[in-house]
Amino acid sequence: MELTLDAILPAMLSLLGGGSIGIVLTWRWQKVKAQADAQKAQAEAKQQEAEAKAAEVEIAQKVQETYEHMIQSKQEEVEDKMRIIQELRMERDHFRQDRNELRERQDKTDATVRNLQREVARYGRMVESMRPFVCGDRSCKLRQSVIISSDGAVEASKSKTIKKGGTPC
Repeated sequence: MELTLDAILPAMLSLLGGGSIGIVLTWRWQKVKAQADAQKAQAEAKQQEAEAKAAEVEIAQKVQETYEHMIQSKQEEVEDKMRIIQELRMERDHFRQDRNELRERQDKTDATVRNLQREVARYGRMVESMRPFVCGDRSCKLRQSVIISSDGAVEASKSKTIKKGGTPC
């Protein structure tokens, strides 16, 4: 059994003073002790409450850091996607420019082909209109019709016409 001041003091007071003085002193001492215990318990409760609030604050800070990290991560993703979108837009504009240039070149080529077709048709009409005046002999003054083959060879026609006073070619 342990002997503490709490156990010794009431025993001594009852031995020394006995009666009412001892009771009053014991009662006062017990009252002071109870107040001290109450204040100690109150202080411990406040300390535990402060520790709980500190833990809550720490948890709230961790949650806030997590949210900030998530927000930053999402912002980086959005910035990355915006960069990709910008690159795709630039690439699309480049392809549009290439397409427009190709269309212009094709339109010019088509116009050139149409012009050449018109010229070939015109030259064909000119050759057809000159055909009666073509002769296979260059020195001949009597113009006889000839046949020009598709490869450009000149063949004399089967019917030879002789003009007045002339000889056949």
